[in-house]
Amino acid sequence: MALTLVLPLWVVTHTDAPPVTVSAVLLVNTVLTVLFAVRLTRAARHALPAAATMRRAGLVLAAGMLLWAATGVVPTAPRSSCCWAPP
Repeated sequence: MALTLVLPLWVVTHTDAPPVTVSAVLLVNTVLTVLFAVRLTRAARHALPAAATMRRAGLVLAAGMLLWAATGVVPTAPRSSCCWAPP
């Protein structure tokens, strides 16, 4: 939900990035998911490896959300360049 609802709102309202940037972010997310989902979950055939995979995924998600939250204190130019838009 955060990626498909909150991220587009944040990009449009809190950055100087053009609204088309939202499409680029969602496209990159979809491509990365397709490319890496099977590879990263290959070891999760049983309960214990699956639990370890879920813990790693939770930690990566938490780190990503912290980085996302940290962009609130970053000046607009670096924030916009992170979204592939000219400052």
